[in-house]
Amino acid sequence: MKKRFSRESFGVGFSTMLMQVTILVQQTVLYNLAAQHGGDTWQIILGVAYRVVPFAFIPL
Repeated sequence: MKKRFSRESFGVGFSTMLMQVTILVQQTVLYNLAAQHGGDTWQIILGVAYRVVPFAFIPL
C-alpha cells in the first residue's frame, strides 16, 4: 500500500515539478535576454509583467 501510494504521488507530483522547472528555465532565459539587450529597464518591465499576468487567470 505504501509503495503504491508513493508511486502514484510521484506520478502526479512529477508533472507539476516539471512544469515549474520549465517556467524557471523560461524566465531565466528571458531575464538574461532582457539584461543583455534592454538593461535594467527591460528587466523591471518583465518583472512587472510577470506579477500582473496571474491576475488575468483569476475568475471574477
